[in-house]
Amino acid sequence: MTQRIRPLALLAITLVALGGCGGGGGSETTPDAGTGDAGMMQPDAGKPDGGTMMPRPDGGVACDDVSVCGSCGSSLCCPSTAQCVAPPAATDPMSGSVDTLCDTGKTCPAANVAYDPCMCTDADDGFYCTQCVTKPALATGHLAEFLSMARGDDGTLYFAGYAPGDPATGPTQDLVFGTWNTASSSVTWQLVDGVPTDAPVVGDPSGWRGGIAAPGDDVGQYASIAVHDGTIHIAYYDATNGALKYARGDGAGPWAVQTVSDTEDSGKFAALSLLADGTPVIAFQRVAAPAPEVKLPTASVVVATASSPTPSGPADWTETVVATTPVACRPGLCGDDRLCNLNTFGCESPSDACDPACVSGLGGTQVCVTAPGGGGQCTGVTYTEARPPFIGLSNQLVALGEGKLALAYYDRQNGHVVGVRFDGAAWGEPFIIDGVGQPSGAGDSGIDVSLAVDDAGGWHLSYLDGSNETLRYAYVAPDAATATSVALDDGRRAGFDQRSFVGVDSAIAVTPTGTVRIVYQDSTRRTLLVTECTAGSCADDAASWSAPDTLDGMGSTGFFNNQSLDGETSVVGTWWILPDEMNGVHVLRFP
Repeated sequence: MTQRIRPLALLAITLVALGGCGGGGGSETTPDAGTGDAGMMQPDAGKPDGGTMMPRPDGGVACDDVSVCGSCGSSLCCPSTAQCVAPPAATDPMSGSVDTLCDTGKTCPAANVAYDPCMCTDADDGFYCTQCVTKPALATGHLAEFLSMARGDDGTLYFAGYAPGDPATGPTQDLVFGTWNTASSSVTWQLVDGVPTDAPVVGDPSGWRGGIAAPGDDVGQYASIAVHDGTIHIAYYDATNGALKYARGDGAGPWAVQTVSDTEDSGKFAALSLLADGTPVIAFQRVAAPAPEVKLPTASVVVATASSPTPSGPADWTETVVATTPVACRPGLCGDDRLCNLNTFGCESPSDACDPACVSGLGGTQVCVTAPGGGGQCTGVTYTEARPPFIGLSNQLVALGEGKLALAYYDRQNGHVVGVRFDGAAWGEPFIIDGVGQPSGAGDSGIDVSLAVDDAGGWHLSYLDGSNETLRYAYVAPDAATATSVALDDGRRAGFDQRSFVGVDSAIAVTPTGTVRIVYQDSTRRTLLVTECTAGSCADDAASWSAPDTLDGMGSTGFFNNQSLDGETSVVGTWWILPDEMNGVHVLRFP
């Protein structure tokens, strides 16, 4: 709507000058001290300026110009009808209707709301705005969680991630893409997917999300980015639809967005890599409900390979299940007709045989399911955990020459970090690299695993041993199915009695001269650490590694770490946040 400004001759009267209309106003006058009877006014009694009020045929009084009609108190005179009219009853400019006085994305401050009696039959009841102002831009919130970084051939740093929204105003849940601005030491972000097109504009249309605050589909978790010859590829999870999605673009124009797989719950822990010609390959986790006669869901590691560098839809992708296994059920993973029995972690049919009946209270909601031995059994309907005991967590995919691929993932079910090779024609059998029951003596290993492959084909991995709360490193020789590993950092620090919890969000790289470098978080002190091995047998002797050094200590930092190489120099991208929710990306170079 175009704001309307009436000519000065119509004498716009602002709301602050308006009150109620005494006896109701309208076209009829009412008796007061200035009239001799109910119908006729004395020539100078009805108007403060002494103007003449002309009689109407119906016995009322017609006004002759735009002014306050004295007999109606604060009623207004409308010259087009020569009648006194009452202002609308809704005179509160903050009643929610003021936005309709201005164009989309603008509003009218209370001091700028005015009233024209000749507009009293319009949809806006005669209100108009003398000057509309643009609404504030929406807050960006966290930019960006699930951070992923790629480095272009020209050294440009590209980022993808998940924008959950501003904690103060509510969730938005979008996939975002950004480019590092060296001059400002910040990321210039743009939205790729998640903003609904049919939601109202409630903020600055030229600002964040185009002023649309309403969330669309929840997309962008587990973002993974890669770049080839100027084309940017992003894989990510659609939590609303349980699907793996993919976006492609040049960072300047529109994005080509498509669903790769929406079979069961697909797309968590997405890992994207590009073949030599730029063809995208994505490893991801899929969790599927069991068949009717089976009690346990299945978790799988799946790899989707595009038919070309420019896939356009699901038909352009080929899926291969690399590993699959039955897993304990969780709520929502038993299909439409059964429920997860959290006593046995198997899928069971609903039952009405629970005696006493299931109750709900401080312990949560309970439902009745068929017990393994018959009868009924009460079970909860929610289950909270950071990492479910499935396979296919923390997937890492590296494209090698000749179409070969290296894949590592965390098997939470067994506490193992696992590797699989693709030889250019077929996937091999998964092999255990480290973890529970292995000769290394490690505990539950593989959390936040990171994988790098050197020029000779050797695998280098960093990961957290959750049982012992230590950072570990493993090396797998070319074509080998066994590994050697070593604990690098147990969190003990001179001068501190308390151990730090270390090893989360690790990122590993191998330089052209063979230096192995790992960045990771000290979760206790919320700092970013770095350690490296420049000589010796890195997997046999922890003494070959440098003492942990603080790379970043501003605020709470070291989240969602990424590492790429500029020659022998590591370029590290990490996400940080302060107590007031200020947050951002740090890019650091080492050494």
